[in-house]
Formats: sequence, structure tokens, C-alpha cells
Amino acid sequence: MKKIATLWRADGIVKKTLVGALAAGAVLVLASVFAFGDQDSYSGPARAKWTMGFALGGAFPLGEFKTNIVHPGGGLDISLGRRIGSSAFMAGFDLCWVIYGLRTSDEFLSGSIPLQVEVQTTNNILQGLFYLKYLPGRGRLRPYVEAVAGLSYLFTDTSIYSESNSNEIASDVNFSDTAFTAGAGAGIQIRLGKGSGGRSTRTNGEWLLDVKARYMFGGTAKYLREGSIIYEDGQYTYLYNRSRTDFLSVQIGLSANF
Repeated sequence: MKKIATLWRADGIVKKTLVGALAAGAVLVLASVFAFGDQDSYSGPARAKWTMGFALGGAFPLGEFKTNIVHPGGGLDISLGRRIGSSAFMAGFDLCWVIYGLRTSDEFLSGSIPLQVEVQTTNNILQGLFYLKYLPGRGRLRPYVEAVAGLSYLFTDTSIYSESNSNEIASDVNFSDTAFTAGAGAGIQIRLGKGSGGRSTRTNGEWLLDVKARYMFGGTAKYLREGSIIYEDGQYTYLYNRSRTDFLSVQIGLSANF
């Protein structure tokens, strides 16, 4: 099975996917507000201790980064957090993967081997982030703010796939760099329903729709973009860029409190 990056084969598809995701998120938010907005707040006997989430979204380059990376990227986010005591603060960890470039081509394996293969090169950002979130509400609609900090690993990966069965033949990281990143964000959680009661009868398990935006202040790093790998006279040249790596992240997903 090929990587998730095959979903992002062309700039037009990327843009349409991002617009579709944002439109779907807006529809879900409005539907949830109309469905649940007039109901009583849900407080329960105790706040849930743990939260786990999964989200999809877009990453929009800013500043120097936008000059070099013209088109937005897309990716996913997986998070795990725990409430600090009985307060309205939660601390946790996010693992975020963003694809900001993809190039595919059909080529022959070598001049002496007449076997056609698919060569796929992806430009990626993998982030490990610690977050602190202030979420005071306990009703159906729960706005929040958060601060995040961690590391960004920017890398370009090339994989070769068989044309006949799509199996991966080889893969290698062509170029990589690491930078510190920090940011702030805001969002809203919309309770969709109760879970099975959490870890004990004194806490409430629940499912929530989570819509958020983050402004990420990325440190200076070296990175490749689409078309940065040049092959000439039997040698490869990497035309890397170097700049700050700021971007705006917009995400929509589901989270579970337990």
C-alpha cells in the first residue's frame, strides 16, 4: 500500500481537499450548534482526566516560508493529554505530520533494466509538540486557547514503487533538517455525545468535535521543495532553501474525553 501522500498528487487536488475539509467543518459546526446549542450545560459529577484526539487539516505557509513554499500542505494530528488536577488546564503531546509537496513520475529503473517504476518524492514536516490548553467550559460549546512548543523535522523522502502491484521497492530520505517551533492557538469543542462513563462512575466519557487554528513560529531550517532535486550528468544536486518555517494550521477532528 502506498503512502498517504498519494492523496495529494496535484496542487489542484490539494486545494480542493482543503476547501472541502474546511467547508465540511463549517457545516458540522453549524449543525452541532443548532442541534445542541439550546440544551442545558453538561457538567456531570467530575471532569474527565484524559483526552485523546485525531484531526485532519491544512497548513498554510507564512512569511519567508510562503515565498519558497507557494501552495498549502495537508496532514494529520494525533494528540494525547491529561487534565492538571481538577483545574481547567490540560497538558499533553501532539504528533503532527504535514505534506507540503509531492512529485510523481514514471521512469525506467535503469538504462540496462527495462522495468518501469513509479518514483514518488514527498516534502514533509514531522512535529513533536507539547501543549498547555486552557479549557474552562463544561457545556455543549467549549472554546479554548492553547500554547505549544517542540521540534519540527523537515525532510524530503523518495520512494520507488512497482508499476504492476504498487509494492514499495526502495525508499530513502534525500534531505533533512530540524528546527525549534512554538506557537499559540484557539479553537472550540462541541460535545456530540456521552461515552461509556469514563474510567469510573464519577467521571464522564464523551465524544467531541474539535475545530482549531494554530499560528506556528518555526525556527530557521534548510529544506527542499518540489523540483529541488536536479539530476544531471549522472549526479544529483539538492537546491535547498533556508528560512524561517512559520505557518498557519487549521484542523478539524474528533476527540474523546475519558
